[in-house]
Amino acid sequence: MRENVYLTLAMKRSGHHAFINWVCQQNGNITHYNNVVGGWENNNLSIHSFPKKTYGGGEDICVNIEDFDVDDFDKFNFSNFNLIKNSKNFYKIVFVRDFKNWLSSCLKRREFSGVYRDVYEGLNKDYINDRKDNKISRIKLWEKHINLFTHNPHDFILVSFPKWVKDKEYRKEIASRLNLKFTDKGFEEISSFGKGSSFDGTSISDITKLDVLGRYKLYEKDEEFINLLKIHKLINDKSEKYL
Repeated sequence: MRENVYLTLAMKRSGHHAFINWVCQQNGNITHYNNVVGGWENNNLSIHSFPKKTYGGGEDICVNIEDFDVDDFDKFNFSNFNLIKNSKNFYKIVFVRDFKNWLSSCLKRREFSGVYRDVYEGLNKDYINDRKDNKISRIKLWEKHINLFTHNPHDFILVSFPKWVKDKEYRKEIASRLNLKFTDKGFEEISSFGKGSSFDGTSISDITKLDVLGRYKLYEKDEEFINLLKIHKLINDKSEKYL
C-alpha cells in the first residue's frame, strides 16, 4: 500500500504548480503527475498517461487536475478510485487564487494563440474542457471553488493562494495539515508546467520576485476586466472575504 496520495484541484492560472512543487519538495519522495483527466470512468486516475516530475525516490503520488468541476468529485466517486483506496493517507486539496488576480492572468491569455488561449476563450461562456466534457464557464467553476469556504461537504483542505504567498505561518499550518515536515523548501521556485507565469513565463524563477498579488493593477482600466468584475461582483466579494 502506498503511503501518501495528494490530490490538488485548481483552476488553470491559479499558481497551483508553484504550490505543488512546494508540497513535493517538503515531501521529498514523490512523483507529480500533471492534470490527470483520464481514467475516471474506470474508477481510477490514469497517471502514467500524463506528464510527470519525480522527487527523490518518487514513491508517494501527487496528482493535480485543472479546471476541476467540484461536482465531479461525487459524480465519479473519486474517494473510491483505486489509486486513492490503495493509499494509507489521502489528502484532497482545493487551491484557490483570488478572483481579481486569477481573472487578470486569464485575460492575459488573450495575447496567446492555440491551446494556451483556452483559459480565456472559456472564461465567461460554456466550453469544452481537457476531458472533452461540456462545462459551464470557467468563472462559474471558480465560483464553485470559493463556495467551498462556506460549505465544504467533503472536508477538502482549502488553500488560499494569497495567504500561501504572503504568510509563512500559514504555510506552516498547511504543511501540518498535510503531515509534512515544514522546511519551506521549494517555496521560491516557479514551476515550468503551464509555461510558468502568464506575464513572465519562466524567465523569472523566484516567486518572491513576481508581483503575483498585484496583476490586477495592469487591468484596472481594461474594459473587459471592468465589465466582468461588475457582472460577478458577488463572487469577487466572496474572494475578498475568504482569500
